[in-house]
Amino acid sequence: MNNIIATSAATENEPGAFGQMPSLLFKAFGSSTQINMNVNEIIANSAAQILERTVGIKSVVHPNQHVNKSQSSDVMFSIAMHIAVAMQLNDNLFPALDNLHIAIKQCEESARIYEMARGLARVNIPETLGNEFSAYADQVSTGIRRLKTCAEFLFELPINDTPVGTLICTPQGVGKYLVES
Repeated sequence: MNNIIATSAATENEPGAFGQMPSLLFKAFGSSTQINMNVNEIIANSAAQILERTVGIKSVVHPNQHVNKSQSSDVMFSIAMHIAVAMQLNDNLFPALDNLHIAIKQCEESARIYEMARGLARVNIPETLGNEFSAYADQVSTGIRRLKTCAEFLFELPINDTPVGTLICTPQGVGKYLVES
């Protein structure tokens, strides 16, 4: 039950929904443990508010057990960053680049318009705008392919990462739960 409430608290988006809880400034240097655990504390306290319980009582919703799922703070923070970047790429950047590519490809239709292009030998050569926009379209297409190749690595998540893979202090089945979530 506490896991469900913690998940609900973590996905709450309404600004000011959790009263006087502090906002976090992400200006930490070095280890992400401090940021991750602060976020976990806020989520746990938010869950306590949802349950109408006293904030700060760790037996209600525990920041490490219920929110962090006993995972390494550094690992969980990097997983969150991987997921956030992947979502931004898929939801925003890739669609925008696809639209840009389509718009540039449409400019290739201006093939009848000529301009003077200067080559390496500093000789003016007549070239169509269609040829120029074709080159731009190829560059955008190549960039999209490169980004998608790199983005694939964001989906490799180090879930269940514990000291030397021992699973010490990790509840049974947490890896499967995180993958399914």
